[in-house]
Amino acid sequence: MDNVKNKAGFTLVEMIVGITIFSIILSAVAGLFATSLKAQRSNLAVEESLSQTSYVLEYMSRALRMAKKDLSASCLSLRGYNYENTNNDTSKIKFIKFDYSQNYDACYEFSLQGGILQESRTSLQTGVKTTQNLTSANLAINQLVFKLTGENQNNDIQPRVVIVLNLAGRENSQLQIQTTVSQRNLDVNE
Repeated sequence: MDNVKNKAGFTLVEMIVGITIFSIILSAVAGLFATSLKAQRSNLAVEESLSQTSYVLEYMSRALRMAKKDLSASCLSLRGYNYENTNNDTSKIKFIKFDYSQNYDACYEFSLQGGILQESRTSLQTGVKTTQNLTSANLAINQLVFKLTGENQNNDIQPRVVIVLNLAGRENSQLQIQTTVSQRNLDVNE
């Protein structure tokens, strides 16, 4: 009968040790799970920022590549220029491009307004101006710079624009991207 009494259960010390070990393991697993969720959110935020940035850079590059020389100074401040930084502000660029959707030349401007990249398009025929946002509120552009080279026809340099973007997305994701776009048409004196 004494043998049965001794094998009946756990002591208080054994229970406390068991609960402590279980708590430590559970805390480690919960911490690992929380860390992996945070990393996943951060990766998704970077992916969203890269996706928007890729779209914006491709859109601007295509437009800048197709820019035309302003021979009448109807859009730019000087005749014969391909591009100009509006009011010498390097966060803005202005140029003429044929608008295929409306079948006329338009004066385009890309600019930074309150952390959002905007495109303004003014018809050279009707003077009607439209503006649209190119980035969403989830992507804050901290810095936008357009560096121009060969923007006028008085040099022998093919026009090109260096675009520098410094941006912040959700979950504190930070990106700095730079690309160079060269004008498609040869820059010759006209």
